[in-house]
Amino acid sequence: MIVAYVRVSTHDQNLDLQLDAVKKHGYDALYQETASGAKQDRPELKKCLDYLRKGDKLVIWKLDRLARSVKHILAVGDELDAKGVELISIMDHFDTSTASGRMFFQFLAVMAEFERNLMLERTHAGLASARAQGRIGGRKPSMDKKKIKKTIELHDKGVRAQDIAKIMKCSKSTVFKYLAEAKTK
Repeated sequence: MIVAYVRVSTHDQNLDLQLDAVKKHGYDALYQETASGAKQDRPELKKCLDYLRKGDKLVIWKLDRLARSVKHILAVGDELDAKGVELISIMDHFDTSTASGRMFFQFLAVMAEFERNLMLERTHAGLASARAQGRIGGRKPSMDKKKIKKTIELHDKGVRAQDIAKIMKCSKSTVFKYLAEAKTK
């Protein structure tokens, strides 16, 4: 049997490219899911791996669709090998039924993890640079200093947090947040 597995990381992405490729290759069963490749506990991947039997072939679009770490890729590779299942990666052009395919599989696993680590390093470096320049991520504060001062004054006059929130056009939890911060100063 030929079993296909396709995956995208987010709901904003779509599977069309991968589905077209595995359809062109041909398959008897298809498993598809939306989940990060960094997660090892992907339900559809587990179902797919449980379904496979000796002599089957697992077809994927690209190795990084299977897993993101060398450890996980090699664990899946070992599981497939123990079951007598071959792995075919369409875009990486390898088939583990050959010695060169098995070697290429292990090499690509190392490169996939290297690529992910580079991406993480660049992300962390960019965030550190932004912090060093005084920029921080996240939402802008919903109140400026003037509004915070007014919130505290209203609270000190006995106005309820619910009413302050309506006046300041914010949520009640925002009022409580700034009141708590004011107490610690």
